[in-house]
Amino acid sequence: MMHTFDQTVQQIIMHRRNNPAVVASHGLSLDPVAVGNELENFTRQRLGIPMEANSPKMPPVRTLPQSVRESVVAVGRMAEGIGLLMDWLPQGKTVSPDLAERRAGICARGVNGGRCPKNDKSPLTDWFAKPVAEKLQKMVEARKDVKLETPYDAELGTCTVCLCPMKLKAHVPLDNIIAKTKPGTLAEFPAHCWIAKRDQ
Repeated sequence: MMHTFDQTVQQIIMHRRNNPAVVASHGLSLDPVAVGNELENFTRQRLGIPMEANSPKMPPVRTLPQSVRESVVAVGRMAEGIGLLMDWLPQGKTVSPDLAERRAGICARGVNGGRCPKNDKSPLTDWFAKPVAEKLQKMVEARKDVKLETPYDAELGTCTVCLCPMKLKAHVPLDNIIAKTKPGTLAEFPAHCWIAKRDQ
């Protein structure tokens, strides 16, 4: 009862989009109306309510506007990115300084000598609510206390794929990144990215 019918339909669609192989093998639909009908039929069967010919149908599920869908995806990725950093920081395990520098160099100058197009130097407050941005900024500043720095730090911003501050993420072991990042997000890193190349 925590979600409306429409919200549940959208969650089912998002789950299916993140699992294209399952969708293809079972012929599942991504159409909101079809998914809404599936959910209604499933709920009726679960509750033992017969599907009568003259029973009222649920109104067609409206597709969320593109801007809203993008916001939902961004919030999900923000949770992925912040969750990764929060889980990683207490462990204190980092990659070697040489590897962190190589990664940072790819973000800063890895595309024909220019900054990666996914490396956005906008302030953290452009990406996160103020309380979250302030905590992230403190985390970024605290890295200096433990010497987590690279010569490229001034050129590093927020990755627009995973919404992680790259000054921190360059030091995270790859296993932590892969374990905490959804397959759909991993697939969106550009080919030159050290995450896409599984640079350890």
